[in-house]
Amino acid sequence: MRALFGRLLGRNTPPVPAPTPTPTPTPESQAAHLQAGNAALAAGDLAAAGKHYRAAVRQAPGDAMAHLNLGYVLLEQGQLDVARDSLEKAVALGGGADAHYLLGQAHAARGDWAEARASHRRAVDARADFGFAWKDLGVACEQLGDAPAALDAYERASRHAPDLVDALGGRARMLLQLGRHADALQSARAWSERAPEDWSAHFVHAQALQALGHDAEALPVLDRAQQLAPGHAYVAYTRANGLFRLQRFAEAAEAYAQAVAAAPEWADAWANHAVALDRLKRYDEAIASLDRALGLEPAHRNALYMRSMLLLYAQREPEALASLERLKAAYPGDARVEWDYGFGHLLAGRMQEGWPAFEARWRTADIGVALQRHPFREPLWTGQPLRGKSILLYPEQGYGDVLQFIRFVPALEQAGARVLVWVPEPLVGLVATVSPNCVVGSKLEALPPFDFQCPIMSLPLALGTTLETLPAAVPYLHADAQRRSAWAGQLGPRRGLRVGVVWSGNPAQKNDHNRSMPLAQFRGLAVPGVEFVSLLNVVQPRDQAALREWRELRHFGEDLKTFSDSAALAAEMDLVITVCTSGAHLAGALGLPTWVLLAQRADWRWLLHREDSPWYPSARLFRQDGTGDWAPVIARVREELARRAAS
Repeated sequence: MRALFGRLLGRNTPPVPAPTPTPTPTPESQAAHLQAGNAALAAGDLAAAGKHYRAAVRQAPGDAMAHLNLGYVLLEQGQLDVARDSLEKAVALGGGADAHYLLGQAHAARGDWAEARASHRRAVDARADFGFAWKDLGVACEQLGDAPAALDAYERASRHAPDLVDALGGRARMLLQLGRHADALQSARAWSERAPEDWSAHFVHAQALQALGHDAEALPVLDRAQQLAPGHAYVAYTRANGLFRLQRFAEAAEAYAQAVAAAPEWADAWANHAVALDRLKRYDEAIASLDRALGLEPAHRNALYMRSMLLLYAQREPEALASLERLKAAYPGDARVEWDYGFGHLLAGRMQEGWPAFEARWRTADIGVALQRHPFREPLWTGQPLRGKSILLYPEQGYGDVLQFIRFVPALEQAGARVLVWVPEPLVGLVATVSPNCVVGSKLEALPPFDFQCPIMSLPLALGTTLETLPAAVPYLHADAQRRSAWAGQLGPRRGLRVGVVWSGNPAQKNDHNRSMPLAQFRGLAVPGVEFVSLLNVVQPRDQAALREWRELRHFGEDLKTFSDSAALAAEMDLVITVCTSGAHLAGALGLPTWVLLAQRADWRWLLHREDSPWYPSARLFRQDGTGDWAPVIARVREELARRAAS
């Protein structure tokens, strides 16, 4: 500011009419004090400058320039209230754009951003090419949350004062805030090139890169920002977020640790630190970080939910359920919180509490799957009498969910209902085997009229299902005898224990990276005396090379056109080994001996810490241990498989 006002104070066009020429000033005249004050200001002696400007004001209280210069010195000295008073007098005496601008600076220094905006607006109204005033008008608008107005002011500042680097920085920030990420990147890059020692320029440059999905490219830019501002918590936090998205979890945890060391009162940073620690399987440390977050912000939503889940997986069920209750109490009516509450209780096997909250899936934006609810005119069935009525069931999520929940059809028929089922074409033939009276089709318009409708995963709530009343009789679906015979002929004589395998699910599923495993790793369970048959119809690109290398694995691919085909092939197996995907539900519904390989964070339907499943009596569960590693699971399965093949 001092350099600016050295220019302003020496300008040739004063903001008031030029005074009548006077003789050379005497040592005690008002003009002499102004000159002496200017000289002291140029020398950096604010105290002497202030003394002379006060004397000038006393001698000429109606001189706007004296009040303006005094106000500037007081502002530099941090005497904000007195500076404001002096500058208001300068404005009243016709001090013009300079007086309005400095008054805006005084208001800004006091945090009065609305007043600052008004004063800077008057400054640019008085002098349209006043670049500094446009820039500080942008700052005031930015502080007041008016990004469009701030952007306009910063752009005008840059046009009128191209060397004003701060205006370029403000433009970059506002473009980023307004979602114009490519434009923001262009401005931020130019800003960082023109201000290479300004950490904030590099920081905004990195933010723009991250907003465009260029996390790897942003890292060296953030490294430079961190070199220039080594103790800045938000730089460390932003760097940690990028590292996390790049799945460099150890580095992310270290960067989050730097952020919380710099800002130990930052609850979000502690919560994100816990997420990174969780990915590293450092669960006790993650819980400790969550406790720090909750100590700072007791109702922190993500921290409460994550802590609940970690405690459940750590077999600390009472603490976990208490944490879920705390979460629900903190956010009454919040759909995502209610869904989380339901998920946690279903995972714990507490279906009576879980099913009602599970309905919140329809009101929350993202639960990891794409829900399909249809706007039927017919009422939703929630338990009304069904005798003499018809009810339509329809899918809402994946194939496996239909295979799991179609088990409730006999209960509806026993209640006197005629059951219609609308499912995708690949499921029609197999689902129809649930009951000879059930009408199944893939085209809604081809199905008969109905009285009620119900998404299939809402049936347990309407039926009042608990863990104790869960219909678990298997098989409840059946393979077609003719298809089985065809597969038996195609498979030929047995070469040993015949095992069907499924190692991956739909890659679009949000949790697929946890539940599926690479075929090359899955192959580790192969032992002599076992004939392996793939039950997958589609092999992901990442597994194509491994499929070619595992020549002993029999794969029929496109021959498996429907689930009826898959069911008939699976029924020819002595054992099915599968990850948590539709293959598990298919084999379980057929009542086949099934080994399900589960990630450490398995889906709620597999409950916690059990090797059996109340949904599928013929299933045995092999879970990852606390390390979250598939290798011990594969080793256990291999050992059990070798024992079974030898018996």
